[in-house]
Amino acid sequence: MIDNRIICRLCVDTSDEHEAERVASLAKAVLAEHGRICKADTRRYWKIPDCFEMLFVLQPAVTTKAVFTNILTALATGWEVHAFRNGSDWAVWNPSCDAAFTLPSVRWAHVECSRETAPPEDGAMK
Repeated sequence: MIDNRIICRLCVDTSDEHEAERVASLAKAVLAEHGRICKADTRRYWKIPDCFEMLFVLQPAVTTKAVFTNILTALATGWEVHAFRNGSDWAVWNPSCDAAFTLPSVRWAHVECSRETAPPEDGAMK
């Protein structure tokens, strides 16, 4: 069985915890349109204390590649899209004159389409 997940990380340029939570709520609303959010976490970014890092893990309801593309389109323009050798895709976004993010104060973003083999639900090896 293949476990398809989409992992989205955002770095928000704010030192205000309330503003970070507001942006996280906006991001969660956008991402929830594309699948079930299995995990959502917001915390200070350890590399840059004046920023917050957000992590979202989604379980798409449909084909992951299509959802991956739709999420990129919903979040921003100007993504750099790449592929792993295993066929999974990932993209990174950084601000530039040709790139715009739909959420406020985003400093960078990373979205990864993960395809992992999941163990059978009953725990038995098949």
